[in-house]
Amino acid sequence: MIDELIRQMYNSRNDEKAVAMKAYMKDHFNYFGIQSEKRKEIQKLWFQKIGKDLSPEMKRKLVLSLWDQDQRECQYVALDYINTWSKKEYSREDIELIYHLITTKSWWDTVDGLASNFMGKYFSLFPEEIEPIISNWRNDEDMWVRRSCLLFQLKYGKNTNTELLYSLIDQYLPDKQFFIQKAIGWTLRQYSKFDPQSVRDYLKDKELGSVAKREAYKYL
Repeated sequence: MIDELIRQMYNSRNDEKAVAMKAYMKDHFNYFGIQSEKRKEIQKLWFQKIGKDLSPEMKRKLVLSLWDQDQRECQYVALDYINTWSKKEYSREDIELIYHLITTKSWWDTVDGLASNFMGKYFSLFPEEIEPIISNWRNDEDMWVRRSCLLFQLKYGKNTNTELLYSLIDQYLPDKQFFIQKAIGWTLRQYSKFDPQSVRDYLKDKELGSVAKREAYKYL
């Protein structure tokens, strides 16, 4: 079912841009060289063609098929496709898919969207799953899973569970990994928009690394 989409993207490829895009992503992924605006034009027509009435199983198979493709644009299409799902289309079993996507072809450009959108929406629909899942994932060997634990509440605003957020930050403060430190600062910066005093109080006796500190204090 993704053959037509792949064909359209192949026909729109730009080899020069593909080289530049691959270099920008530290040579982790290959690209068709399609910029975002054009890709969204192509995927919009494909979304219309496949329709909204596919079975839940088929929708998830499409996501996995896109994730398996070599060109990075296909993973971007998968992320945008997931974002078209309504709340009623989410399933409790989607946590397995979320984990697979986070830990496969992992880099910030997919993980951050998965964490703040797919994972964030999932936990807003199934809040009873937060404690058992995060208790396990927060100690995962995969850095991207740990980063996702920090980022899943990024769009929760005033509904952020600050006790959980601050406990995760406390756990990760000694972690020198750039992407963990960046996420610490990012989450604090974001929540400071809604409750700056809470963030100030939290930071009073904390020693943040330079990367986290620069982000955390941006709006304080």
